[in-house]
Amino acid sequence: MKSLCILAAALLLSTAYAGQTVSIKDAENVAVRYMTAFYSVEMEKVADLAHPQTLNAFHKIFNQEFEKAIQTGSEKEFLAKSGLNIDSSKLKSMSARDLFIYVVTSNNMRAPEKHRELMKQTKITVLKSEMTNSESAKVLLRFINPGGSPSGHTGGLLLRIYKGQWKVVSETAGYEK
Repeated sequence: MKSLCILAAALLLSTAYAGQTVSIKDAENVAVRYMTAFYSVEMEKVADLAHPQTLNAFHKIFNQEFEKAIQTGSEKEFLAKSGLNIDSSKLKSMSARDLFIYVVTSNNMRAPEKHRELMKQTKITVLKSEMTNSESAKVLLRFINPGGSPSGHTGGLLLRIYKGQWKVVSETAGYEK
């Protein structure tokens, strides 16, 4: 009887996931929300839309660089250059998500307020997108900044399905128009 219950639960879960459709429009929506949050310095939203492997990679690379700074006696310079005002032990104990939010927010807050306000006004549109496989997509975006070039600039994001939702993995180098 217990094995039948387990089998039934497994079938229900597999049916629920099998019924999900992966939509390129959903990937586009996440890409626009991710970059809108980034330009608005809403790093909690950015972290929520980022794939865990992205946050983990950031955590690993940051901590490696920080450890090098500690070993060479340049810890204070590293923290100042990064715009961080925090105790080293607290910094080392942060989760990947919290470290990402803290470091990127601190860095962005060093920009003049006028610049940050202009960033919030950036218009973001999807130029093109494509599924790269059944669980990955590329989205090419155009960014038009107030006072900048009327044609703006472009950038791409790679997204992957994680626990049934699109998450941003990284920028896509070489994703051309």
